[in-house]
Amino acid sequence: MDYLRISHLYFLALKKQPNRLASLHLLLLKNWLSRAEDILPAFLMSKKQPICLVAVENNELIASINIKPINKRGTSWSFSLPKCFSEPKWNTPREIKLRLIKASLELEPKSIQNWLIKCPSSYIEELSILRELGFQPQKMIRSWSINLDNKDRVLSYSKAELPNSFRWEKINKDNARLLWKIELAGESVNYREIIDRQSTDLIEKANKFSGVLISKEGTDLNVIAGLIPQDFPEDQTTLKLIRDLVWDSRLTYAIPEILKTICINQNEIIIETNSKDDYVNNILKSIGLEPNIENIILGKSNLRRKNKTAFSSNFKTIEGMLGELNPGNSPLPSPSITPPIKIG
Repeated sequence: MDYLRISHLYFLALKKQPNRLASLHLLLLKNWLSRAEDILPAFLMSKKQPICLVAVENNELIASINIKPINKRGTSWSFSLPKCFSEPKWNTPREIKLRLIKASLELEPKSIQNWLIKCPSSYIEELSILRELGFQPQKMIRSWSINLDNKDRVLSYSKAELPNSFRWEKINKDNARLLWKIELAGESVNYREIIDRQSTDLIEKANKFSGVLISKEGTDLNVIAGLIPQDFPEDQTTLKLIRDLVWDSRLTYAIPEILKTICINQNEIIIETNSKDDYVNNILKSIGLEPNIENIILGKSNLRRKNKTAFSSNFKTIEGMLGELNPGNSPLPSPSITPPIKIG
């Protein structure tokens, strides 16, 4: 396992993979910045640059994995599922994936305390690896795509409008704390600890698509819902839709209007929702959107828990979560122990 280097890009150029080559050029630059952060004092650079690790066999690039911080302090990180560029000759694909994920978990600095990953519920091999490495399922999320095929449906939806008392704002220091409270209220205690989020993190990660839906009743300002960028690598146009725990029926009209606003000048956006939020999911269906795939978010913490028994009882196994989706599915395979592998 190694950090992404210029020599690795030369291999992809020979393989004539221009699409992957372009994205890795940017990751290479961020890798250099990340290494600089390791050297320079903390007050000069905060730990927030993504990292790309690669697996190499006989100087041939086999696979890569991307890692990025969830918060500005660098205590919580997320990583992508490993991507394979070519078939390994001396190791199985499972061994490559396992070693890449393990290498990610062993990264410096020691300030990294928590990890998150998003995995499709149908990826049995990847889920088996993650379970073997101690990851616990946190929640199920559903993805909805707005693209060229259905964009006109969103833009022409007749029931889309913002009620008079509502307004859509960009995330700023005045509304970020209210939005932060809503996000945390909708998550389990364990998930809150894993993301270790502060309201300033929402401002830091805000982009041109994210925002806050605010209700003004007299002199009172309340955050009703919001769109925030997802926490995972390669999710640049993926937004998480969050809302207040108490359902507000006016969202039936407000959510379609918000989606119309953000997709006018964008050809593809992915909205992610809690799989159990029937209110929001039914609104997206009524617009004409179709759910893509169901994902499991899994987490792992290096911090010791005071009450391990209570923590364990609050979360379902991966098999249990998958069973809710497809009761007829076979259970996940038992974790296997693989011998040490030398790559490179």
